[in-house]
Amino acid sequence: MKQFIFTVLFSSLAAAGVFAQDSKDFFEKTDKFLAANVKNGMVNYKAIAANKTALDELVAAAGKKYKFASVTEEKAFYLNAYNVLVIKGLINVYPVKGPLAVDGFFDKKTFLVNGASLTLNQVENDIVRKKYNDARIHFALVCGAKSCPPLASFAYKPALLDTQLDNLARQSIQNSSFTKIDYKKKTAAVSMIFNWYKDDFIKAKGSVEAFLNGYLKTPLPQGTVLSHYEYDWSINGK
Repeated sequence: MKQFIFTVLFSSLAAAGVFAQDSKDFFEKTDKFLAANVKNGMVNYKAIAANKTALDELVAAAGKKYKFASVTEEKAFYLNAYNVLVIKGLINVYPVKGPLAVDGFFDKKTFLVNGASLTLNQVENDIVRKKYNDARIHFALVCGAKSCPPLASFAYKPALLDTQLDNLARQSIQNSSFTKIDYKKKTAAVSMIFNWYKDDFIKAKGSVEAFLNGYLKTPLPQGTVLSHYEYDWSINGK
């Protein structure tokens, strides 16, 4: 009888996510989900809304308590979880014009993430930015808007994360639609993320210009004047 009670209790606690989980399955499911629903940075919200099973399974997996083997694994988990939960937040009210059309989308709506109830802002600012001190994450965390860097069609994985983040930063910064440079006039119109998170880029490379130059094929001319174009908050979907 005692063994039966213990087995039932253990099973219940495991189902509730009380015991630490292995994150490998979460990474694999995220990879499969993004590959099926993201193309050229755009999310197929219509298809996801028509069949929410895979997304709901991912959200449930993101909420479990994990035991990470390394800081890199933990970092990859939170980057993936953030992007999955942005999609979930938009699907909850789909069709919707974009994240800002939802009251409290980033700072009021909460999700279970690694066993804790958190808003998207808390995941980004209190965990990812504060703990990992890596400006490249701004090209990996995608807020569901068209002016965000394109959402990757793959999951971030511990063994590949450093290369993935470098590639994402390079692809965004070298994209002429994202970084609009006039070398003759010595002007550059850049994303508002370089204004909102200016301190992160300064901490990484000493200045926004130095960070950009680290990824540009042709560095900015000395004296280039930076400006920031208007952010398009419409949904990053077809």
